[in-house]
Amino acid sequence: MVQNVLVSAGELSGDLYARRMVEALRRRWGEAVHFWGMGGPEMAAAGVEVVVPMTDLQVHGVVEVLPNLVRLFRAFRRLVEEAERRRPAWALLVDFQDFHFRLARELKRRGVRVIQMVGPTVWAWRPGRVQALREVLDKLLVIFPFEETIFREAGIDADYIGHPLLDIVRVSLGRAEFMAQRGWTPDTKVVGLLPGSRPAEVRRLLPVLLEAVRALQQARRIQPFVVRAATIPEATVRSTAATHGLPDLPVVSGPAKYDWMANADLLIVAAGTATMEAMLVRTPMIVVYKLHPLNWWIARRFVRVRYASMVNILAGEMVVPELLQDACTPTAVARLALELLDRPDRRRRIIERYLDVINGLGCLHAFEEGPRVIEEAVRRWT
Repeated sequence: MVQNVLVSAGELSGDLYARRMVEALRRRWGEAVHFWGMGGPEMAAAGVEVVVPMTDLQVHGVVEVLPNLVRLFRAFRRLVEEAERRRPAWALLVDFQDFHFRLARELKRRGVRVIQMVGPTVWAWRPGRVQALREVLDKLLVIFPFEETIFREAGIDADYIGHPLLDIVRVSLGRAEFMAQRGWTPDTKVVGLLPGSRPAEVRRLLPVLLEAVRALQQARRIQPFVVRAATIPEATVRSTAATHGLPDLPVVSGPAKYDWMANADLLIVAAGTATMEAMLVRTPMIVVYKLHPLNWWIARRFVRVRYASMVNILAGEMVVPELLQDACTPTAVARLALELLDRPDRRRRIIERYLDVINGLGCLHAFEEGPRVIEEAVRRWT
């Protein structure tokens, strides 16, 4: 008899993590499990039956959530209704914390075992959530080493499985080959822009970064490029670049982005998953971010960590510079970029600290350890 399992992801990184986890589980179980749920193109490519597309669900902060409540509620109700009809053996929920907390609560009421991959950042804000999580989660797979202790001490069955990006980020081209393929001279400074994966992030950050690039081009010989998330239409990026006087700006996406990122001299990165990717390709970065003013006001009062990027949080110090909110201006970004481009010694120190942080993540492989932990848990439940 084929077992049916609900898998849900609501963001770009979660869609990719879910795909890799499903593929790894299939290698163990073959076709004995049918996966269905909410996700995007990555999950669909892994053969998951996507009954609720995650399109347009990527929102961040109170102000952006409110206009999208109807879409979020419809997706939520559809998943609950499908769970009632299909009666899944268990569920794997990947990140997308607030949505999945409510979904986990509904699933538990219906007798469904719940596994969450990626722990909520209770160590950063809203620590009270941890008690409620204990009531709705049967297993939690965390991706940072320090989280396992935090959740276990709160009575949650948590396991550190390794960070998924350690198995995803791959670089195939060295600097000389990369530059030669593009006809760029060795002395050209390559600067990558990563403005985020949510539409609101890109609207706020991309114009700032493009104006910073224009200023940089007046001072140095640089070759900029943009890394486009799959959630952002290429036409949006190109039209914005053209508006800011950069119509020929290279726009890259997909796995090839890692070759571009690794061979850049500097990356300017929106706070989020991309900062981990930049660290793993060993390229110095400037971290930038802008929120809606109300969301920023809330964050300033309730967030308990000193830094915006996981690289700095994991290091416990300011390894890479951060320009946030009002400090994130074209002039400030360009000035700081020039400082880093002109200081190879400073860039080397950043890379040295990257290696310390990467070593601290350990040697576990998320898509080997995760399936092992899941299989062990499912065996106990059946």
